[in-house]
Amino acid sequence: MGTGRGTLFGLLRRTAAGLAGAAETRLALLGADLEQESLRALQVAANAVMAVFFLCLACAVAALWVIVYFWDDHRLAATGAVGGVALVCAGLLAWRARRAALARPAPFAATIEQLRRDRERLA
Repeated sequence: MGTGRGTLFGLLRRTAAGLAGAAETRLALLGADLEQESLRALQVAANAVMAVFFLCLACAVAALWVIVYFWDDHRLAATGAVGGVALVCAGLLAWRARRAALARPAPFAATIEQLRRDRERLA
């Protein structure tokens, strides 16, 4: 009885240690998934903000150039065309943003897969 091997108490202790180790591994995996997801979200948000800023700047300069270029002869047509192009671009960008949001991988996919494998092994 000195080592605890072969006794019920020793068996329970080893089982508890194994379960605690498995739980620790799963929590570490969950933490890694959370960190990866938060970094991905931050990167997407930062890129989106920068893209919107430069897109607005480029659109404003292009619109101003077109309107100034056609100011003497076709100022209303140029202004309408610039507005129409901006509307089409906004629609396309909204469509792409929606598609990108729906195409992202499921959060915690690795953790869920590992828990599924654990459940299958225990069954």
